[in-house]
Amino acid sequence: MSPRAVCVLVLAASAACHGRTPPPRERVLARIPGASQVVFAADGPALAGPRMRAVVDVLRPRWPARFGCVIDTALAGDHAAVGISATRDMIVVIATRAAVTCPGLSKIGDGLWAATLGAGAPTPAGTVGASSSTGSVLDVATHARARSYLTTAPLAASIVLPGVTLLATASAEPLEGWLAIETEEIASALAEQRVRGIVDRLARTETTAAFAAAIAISHDGPQVIARLTGPVDADLAAAVRTIAEWYTAPAVRTAVGFVCPPLAPPIIGCTNGTSLTVTSLASAVAPLVAANVTVVIENQRVAWLRLDGAVPSLGLRRGDLLLAVDGRHLTSLAQLGEQLRLAGHTTTVTIQRDAVTATLEIAER
Repeated sequence: MSPRAVCVLVLAASAACHGRTPPPRERVLARIPGASQVVFAADGPALAGPRMRAVVDVLRPRWPARFGCVIDTALAGDHAAVGISATRDMIVVIATRAAVTCPGLSKIGDGLWAATLGAGAPTPAGTVGASSSTGSVLDVATHARARSYLTTAPLAASIVLPGVTLLATASAEPLEGWLAIETEEIASALAEQRVRGIVDRLARTETTAAFAAAIAISHDGPQVIARLTGPVDADLAAAVRTIAEWYTAPAVRTAVGFVCPPLAPPIIGCTNGTSLTVTSLASAVAPLVAANVTVVIENQRVAWLRLDGAVPSLGLRRGDLLLAVDGRHLTSLAQLGEQLRLAGHTTTVTIQRDAVTATLEIAER
């Protein structure tokens, strides 16, 4: 072959590589905004299989009614992705070769359809490689580690929240899956404890016990991994229904026994015992900053602060466990005071009582 022919072949191959048509899953994800905190991606056939179809039917009532035909289109399609922002705006993008008659879907490209909720909107076409403010989840650093899973796994999810990142993949046939939670190393012991607590609850519940028995938990530095280790002969849809009911059960705050404290300045309002309105945030939290606490160590890490005395003005009891302020894991009384002093006009304190976690919201008016 002549040098000229070789050159032509190299140039042609280079052009083909740079102008390649992205796989369908990438085309779908390219239209999910980079600002999405929650990203879910799936193969349509994986969703439509009997095992996952039953799970979708369990979860269907939790979606807006007008999304019914959107779900059906995703089940009949090739690929689907969902993006949810911090303000809960949502975008669903579906790649399908089938005819689409769903009024909730709008065509955004060749074989691409989108549905939105709130202010959700697809990333404009042709912005792959753009900045994080205008690009897709394929562009942003926050979802970079999840990209290979989002683009290839039958089912995958990437969740990026302040201080913690969650990544999960699953397949239905055979049923396999894992969840990785990454946070600051100092907070990973608490993450492991929370995961073990959930698995323990699964083990005590008839419809989920078989799954709990197959879950192995490992902890390495800042990462906690829960992995389904073997075949499970159980009804996945029934297990998902049970778990969904746990997290939509009414009055979780009642279960932890919070009651409103007597109203006296600076506390001027209270709802459900966990939402306080105050005239001065600094004055309201002063008794908590001055409280006696014990630093509890688990697995050579600070797990939480335990109140050694009640803080009646905030409705807190002796023995309550202080986990975080504004989502930041607590490691000392000094840090507790510093976090509260930096809070401005609103703060949240994450508390565990009777093995249930609740959030105390304190807002200055």
